[in-house]
Amino acid sequence: MNTEQLTEQLIKQLSVFSGEDAWIVHVFLVVLATMVLNFVQKYLINRLQRQLEKTRTRWDDLLLASVKRPLSLLIWLVGVSFAAEIAQQESHTVIFNAIGVIRSIGIIVIIVVFLLQLIKGTEQIYIEKETDTGQKYDKHTIEALAKLVRLSVLITAALVMLQTLGFSVSGVLAFGGIGGIAVGFAA
Repeated sequence: MNTEQLTEQLIKQLSVFSGEDAWIVHVFLVVLATMVLNFVQKYLINRLQRQLEKTRTRWDDLLLASVKRPLSLLIWLVGVSFAAEIAQQESHTVIFNAIGVIRSIGIIVIIVVFLLQLIKGTEQIYIEKETDTGQKYDKHTIEALAKLVRLSVLITAALVMLQTLGFSVSGVLAFGGIGGIAVGFAA
């Protein structure tokens, strides 16, 4: 059986689902495409990782390790939300109205996961760099800076999520600014 015959047979099989049930096939195809894209990106990332392990720099390894899981989560988030939008057009259920907000919050969470892994890896590189090269880095200072940066990422993400959900964060930011000025004068 050649490719043209196979394609024609597949089209005949899919044409059975025309009309009312076509959205089920569309959702299936979107989820299938998401699975394939996720598989391809994992294959490419693993291949790239093998190439980067041959280099001496650890920063490229860190960047790739930090992007590995968030990229997979992003592909699934976009794919599933797209499939949910297809289902929403057919079912008109109220629960599907939250797709946009859930996608936005999911993207924020994915960015936070990426940044937290990047911060953790950077902290480990500097701590291990001290033992490898003999350069003097204060381990406690590195840990404190990493915690401070993590905290600022989490606070910023929480404020952006609140803004995405429709809450006004201008009052919180103004209060934080006044508190910062008061602490600055006190210091």
